[in-house]
This record gives sequence, C-alpha cells and structure tokens, in this order.
Amino acid sequence: MQRFDTSIQASVTPAPDMLPPVVPWEPNETCPCCKGAGYFVYDVAVDHHMFGKLQACGCLQQRQIERRRSELHAKSGLAPFRGKTFASFDRTIAGVDHAVGAAQAFADNPDGFLTLVGNPGCGKTHLAQAIGNALQARGFEVVWSTAPDALRLLRSTFDQTSNKPKNSFDEQFELFRKAPMLLLDDLGAENATDWGKETLFQLLNERYEYQRPTVITSNLHPNTAEANRRFGMRLCSRLLDAVQGQLVVVQAADYRRRDPMDRLGAA
Repeated sequence: MQRFDTSIQASVTPAPDMLPPVVPWEPNETCPCCKGAGYFVYDVAVDHHMFGKLQACGCLQQRQIERRRSELHAKSGLAPFRGKTFASFDRTIAGVDHAVGAAQAFADNPDGFLTLVGNPGCGKTHLAQAIGNALQARGFEVVWSTAPDALRLLRSTFDQTSNKPKNSFDEQFELFRKAPMLLLDDLGAENATDWGKETLFQLLNERYEYQRPTVITSNLHPNTAEANRRFGMRLCSRLLDAVQGQLVVVQAADYRRRDPMDRLGAA
C-alpha cells in the first residue's frame, strides 16, 4: 500500500566535535532550533564547508506531514467522520465482538477484501470508517464513498449540460479502481440497473484481481437471491471468496440508536 514517509530526521548530523551554534533563518519563537522558520544555518566560519547552507529543520518535515495528512483526509471523503474510531465504538452491545476484532485486524494488516454484512444500524459503517481513520492516521491514502454516491458521481461525468469542472468517466473510475484503500459503504442501496451492476463489478473485480485492500458494507448477504439480483452472481462470488477476502456478519441489531457518534453521520 502507498503511504507517505512519517519519519522525522535531522537533515545534517555533524560529528560531536563540529556541532556549531544554530542560527535561525528568520527569527520566531516556535521551534528552539529554527525558531519557526523551517530552515537554519550553522554559525560557522566563512571557510567552513557548511557556511551559508540552509538546513531543513525537523519541524518543517513535521508540518509537511501534518499538511499531507490534512490533504488526504479532505480528499478521502472521511472528513465528516473523524469521530468514527474504534475507541468510540460501543463494544458493550451484544454481537459486535467478532466484527470489531475483524475490523481491527484488517486495519492492522489491510489485505484483500473485508465485507461487513448486517441489518441497518448494526454498526458496520462505523467500523468501516474506523478502519479508514486508523489507516489515515498512519499515512495511508484512503477513499470513502457509498455505492450509490460512487455511481452517481460516475454517471455525472456523462452530463454535458453542467458547467462544473469534472473528471472524465475514466479519470473518476481510475480514482476508485486504483485507490490504495477503498471503503465502499452500503452496497446494494444503489439502483439495480444493468449499467450500475456492470460498473460496480468492473470496479470491484479489478480490485479483487489485484488484491487491493477494500472494505465493503452491505445490508445484504451475498449468498441470497436478493443480493444476486442486485449485485449479480459474479460479484456475489467475489464477495464470498474466503481465499482473497473475509466476510463478517455483524450480529448487533440496535447499534445505531445507542451510538453517540451517530450525530456525525450515518452508522
């Protein structure tokens, strides 16, 4: 999986006998090393090999990391759901232990498919968002969408009457197809059109073939006639494959009513 570097190291580590005083590039009172400028120079003689050379400070790298995290969060679609974490999930409700364990294991080692199935309000969306937030905190790129919204966005690329700038179908499809981590919520809530079924199959089948980490939530178990009607037999077969994925049934029936974080979005 793609991730950005979160290591913070000094750009230059002189030997102990040549540790000259640090001079901030522009004075500020934020960082004791660079005083908030992001760069510093060593206070050395003119003929010293490090004279006048700007050195990047560790605090600059930290700011770049935090900025990158903010950008990833904004692009992911998870920004409204920052509060949906494993810590905020109510584990006192009967029937959620196995699902929580599977979700945490996937967040620790994202690989293949994880499909969370259960009745509306059982907490599967919260768990999917918790996975996404946990991975983003470690620097992974995550894309979040409901299945209906993903299809709506792809369909909008065909709208020739809109003046709003938008990606082509191929560009938008590529974002979903190649996202290092895709969270697709509420599969089965979309209109079961031939175009929708084929589009979702193409998207998820490629992710399946290339084993790109993917979390899917649905109210429908793929081993049912209704799921076959809405998803198609081919996609149901992928979701039931225990070799390249895991299907977890969330047993809780009333999680949403008791979830205090539900004010931040649907669970």
